Amino acid sequence: MEQHLQMLPDSLDAPRPDEAGDALTRMAARLILAHQRQDGSVSTQGLARQLPPAAQACNVQPPALLRAVVSQLPPVAARRLAGAFPPASLAPRAPWRRKGCMYRMFDALPPVRWSRYQLRQSRYAWVRQRAADKLGVSAFTVVERATDAAVARFAAVVSLHCFAYLFAHDAAFRSDTVQRVRTLATPELENPSGAELRLNMVALSDLLAWHGKLRTNPDADFQLGAELVMLAIPAAVFDEATLQIRALMQSQDEAQ
Repeated sequence: MEQHLQMLPDSLDAPRPDEAGDALTRMAARLILAHQRQDGSVSTQGLARQLPPAAQACNVQPPALLRAVVSQLPPVAARRLAGAFPPASLAPRAPWRRKGCMYRMFDALPPVRWSRYQLRQSRYAWVRQRAADKLGVSAFTVVERATDAAVARFAAVVSLHCFAYLFAHDAAFRSDTVQRVRTLATPELENPSGAELRLNMVALSDLLAWHGKLRTNPDADFQLGAELVMLAIPAAVFDEATLQIRALMQSQDEAQ
């Protein structure tokens, strides 16, 4: 590893703003080449281990270097590499009952949770979006805990990293996923009863609105869209919805 890092030129230590993109591209190419096997494939595990120290040695942010490397890899290898770095915003938290007593005590205090809400510091995009509505402490608690539970439930049966990558980079997969969730969820949400179904209904409405704006919104927040997919699935159709999503993901892998 140290030899590979020494091979990187000194000029990459502090690239000028107008050269930052080219510097990252060259650095990414060298990292990929250093982990390329004789058959042309890439050892994504070794690449994942070397990427953080390489980024630190060259004074760049690891996510920026990761994006540069992923952009130069074949789709399957790119997803495997991205899977080695959990998206912080989508990484499932431990279920509420498994959190430490001290953490639960502080996180349950409305003033603490509300201050994080007002500062838009929630890890979840949907909670940050709803923060602008100033819905109050109780509404914030419902939305954040529901998102927490939905992401953890989804991650238990679907590869979260692979799903997040495909949802952000594959328009066909994204459209198929939204359409299937809409088809399965709509009948269940025609007459929602109970807080959980009403939250599913609001999430589905937000998901369809988000997806409808994609063509005119080049800066779409795909984290938000991915979260809304998970939140829009009612419990009654969760198994069928995730089964279809896994099938879509598998078909994308086989198509590569």
